[in-house]
Amino acid sequence: MDEQYQPYLHLLLHLAKNTKLYGRRETSTMKLAEETKSSQQTISRKLQEMDDLGLIERKVTLTGITLLLTAAGIHVLEDLHEECEALFEHQSSIEGEIISGLGEGKYYVRLYRDRIQKSLHFRPFYGTLNIKVDDATLRKILLAKGKVTIEGFKTRNRTFGKVFCWKTAIGGSITGAIILPDRSTHKNVIEVIAPVNIRKKLKLENGGKVQCRLK
Repeated sequence: MDEQYQPYLHLLLHLAKNTKLYGRRETSTMKLAEETKSSQQTISRKLQEMDDLGLIERKVTLTGITLLLTAAGIHVLEDLHEECEALFEHQSSIEGEIISGLGEGKYYVRLYRDRIQKSLHFRPFYGTLNIKVDDATLRKILLAKGKVTIEGFKTRNRTFGKVFCWKTAIGGSITGAIILPDRSTHKNVIEVIAPVNIRKKLKLENGGKVQCRLK
């Protein structure tokens, strides 16, 4: 996207929402200023500049102004959409190193099995795949949309904490989920569950790399 259009993106997006891209908006600079939390002077200047750049058609009326996005204005938003789409498509990919766990995955998956099935809609294999990731990747997961929370519970002897889950495709072929217990002794390690033995199905070895794609 051409950098000269960046100062107008906020207002262009606002107009696009109000016109459904292809309609007309009858309004006033005062009203637009209130809606966008800008000064009336700023709105008037930007509308004039957007008109000069061919991003909008602006017509002054007795009651205010009528605004219409031009093909050029719509194309600017299309370019922005493509850039964002490409960015988030890349960000949905997770990669890490396969490591051995502490041997507790089978126990905890069995313990949470019914809750996992109810929340994620698949019956998990009794075991987890442990993947070591860097700080940025872990943050990417924690901030991703679609988080599913499995609530904790109590037994006669113990209290078990929440588990946070994100649906994912493992190795491009297996549908499962990344799970992060609320109480975890792991640092920068995620656990992945699926209806099958992921390690065996994909023939994975410790030290190897595996990719997951957040859904």
